[in-house]
Formats: sequence, structure tokens, C-alpha cells
Amino acid sequence: MSKTFIPCAKQTLLFGLFLVMFSSCATLFNRSYMDVEIKANESLQLVYNNDTLSAQPDQGIRIPVKNQKEPLALIAIGESETKAVAIRSKKGSVYWSNFFTLPIWGAGFLVDEISGKKFNYPNKVFIDFKKPGNSYYPYFPMKDELIAKKNLFGINPFGFFREAHPMVEVSYERIMNRQLSSRFTYGHLLDVDNEFSRDSEGFQASLEQKYYYRNEDRTRLYVSLVLEHLNKSHLAELTLESTSDLINDPFGSQFTQQSRVKKVFTSLTPRIGFQTYLGDGFILEGFAGLGMRHRKVSHPDVDPRFRVVDDGGGWLFTDIDLLSNRAENRLTSNWDLGFRLIWAF
Repeated sequence: MSKTFIPCAKQTLLFGLFLVMFSSCATLFNRSYMDVEIKANESLQLVYNNDTLSAQPDQGIRIPVKNQKEPLALIAIGESETKAVAIRSKKGSVYWSNFFTLPIWGAGFLVDEISGKKFNYPNKVFIDFKKPGNSYYPYFPMKDELIAKKNLFGINPFGFFREAHPMVEVSYERIMNRQLSSRFTYGHLLDVDNEFSRDSEGFQASLEQKYYYRNEDRTRLYVSLVLEHLNKSHLAELTLESTSDLINDPFGSQFTQQSRVKKVFTSLTPRIGFQTYLGDGFILEGFAGLGMRHRKVSHPDVDPRFRVVDDGGGWLFTDIDLLSNRAENRLTSNWDLGFRLIWAF
């Protein structure tokens, strides 16, 4: 065997072990033990490992537990009944991050499976004695005092800086209960000196129905469906050519002029989002969505003896102005992403 082969083999083996070790995310970052804090909506006596701990309503009991696959067995004794609660563990986000350790993510999963450190219990557990059965919440529910303010007035602070449709955007949301709310949003379009909003006129309005599927301590998670309509008119530089010249000259006679562009968009978009209560009555909201949009774009001021050149003479997707202002009447996808600052009253 070559003498140079042995050092190379050792280096390769050490490098492989290094990659496997540092690709096993849960083994590296998960702790063997963790603290679980437990609260209830009644005075609570908690039996765990033959020990009884007590707490008043909404006061937490913190217990150290070993992370493992088996459910965490507890006896919760309240004022009205006794529950046998089995808190389930799950594979944490650190374990699933092995997907990003390509090209050897399989080795990372294997190490985490062998080490057994892939499981985590929820950090917070809430036992609701008003609910039948032995269920629990893997988080602390939001207090009714926060949701008691049913009126939410919001403003989009980034609406002024949009490139395509800058606007002053305000919204009003009415909370029906812990799960449902409805919102109306109105945006007044602003005049900005670019090819999307020069001498802009019009508005954007939407109706949104929300379903809050999780109300945590200070954060609400929701899904919603939004019906949105935009009606806009603005000036843009359009390249025109004479239709009569096309008969004799296949390249046409082209010139540029400012013309009015009329845009009417109607979209239907499912969203996911969150609302985080930063203080008493002050909320930060974020959302994202993907849906369908009907785009109708026309050039009402263009003389019928001329046509708008909309092929760009090259890569159309690199010419954003042309792509946005070309005449069309079709269905497209609609991407939503945004934030709001909200005042509850």
C-alpha cells in the first residue's frame, strides 16, 4: 500500500466525521433536559414523579424534564375535576434543519436518530379545566382582556414607498370573537414621478375575512381570504409606431410619447398572517399570500392609427416598465406581502 495513501485516508475519514458531526443539528443544539412551564385557569395541584406542586390560577409551575419520545405523564388536580394529561413531544425545527446541510443531510438525520435528541416538549403548557377531556394547549392562550378591544385601526407604514402602487393605506377591522373578524382596507394612490405612478389617480380597496386558528399569549395566528380591487390611471412613456408604415416598412417608424395607462385589477388571495400585541392596544401585523388576479390594462389616449410597441426588443422580463404597462386582459398570479401598525380600541 502506498505510504501517501494512509495519510490521505485518515484525512478523508476525519473530514467525513467532522461533516457528519456538524450536520447533525439536533444532536449539536438540542439539550437533553428542558424546563416546561405549566399553567391552568383554576388553582392547580400538579402530580409529577410522585411529587405534588401547587399554583394559583395563571401562576406557572416550572418542572425539569428529559427530552424523549414518550409523552410526559402528569396528573392535574383542579377545583372542578382531575385530569390525566399526556404532553406529547415532537421533532423540533432544529432536527428538520438537517435538510439544509446538503449534500450529506442524510448523515445528519442518522446521527440525530441514533442520539435520540431530536424530540422536544413544548416550553409552555396550559390546562383548561373548562374543556372536557384531557386535552391541553401547547402554549399560553391570549387573555380575554386583550381581545376585548373589538375595533382595530391600522396603517401600512410601507405603503408610501411601494414602487408600483405607492399609496396612503388605512384599514378598519372588527373582531367578532376569538376566531373570526372582518376587515376593510382603503388605499389612496399617490403621484410619484416614475413609469408606474406619474400623475396617478385612483384607489385600492379590499374586503378580508379572517379566521384566527391560534391565540397565543401575545400573538394571534390567522388565515384569511381577501377580495381586492384596484382602479388606477397614470402617465407613462410608451413607444408607438405607425400602423400604416408597417405596410411598407417591416420595422415601422417608432417614436416615444407620454400617454395615459388605465389599470383595473381584481384579485382573490388566501393569506396567512400574525398579530403581535406589543403593548396595551398597540399591535404589529404581518402577512403573506398567493392567489389569482385579473389584470386589465389599456391605453385610452393612444391614437388608433398607432400601436404600442410592447415586445421590448429583447428580454421582456427584464423590462419591468414595459411588462407593467403593456395592454392586456388576462388572469395572473398575485403575491401579497406586507406589515401593518394597528391601534386597538
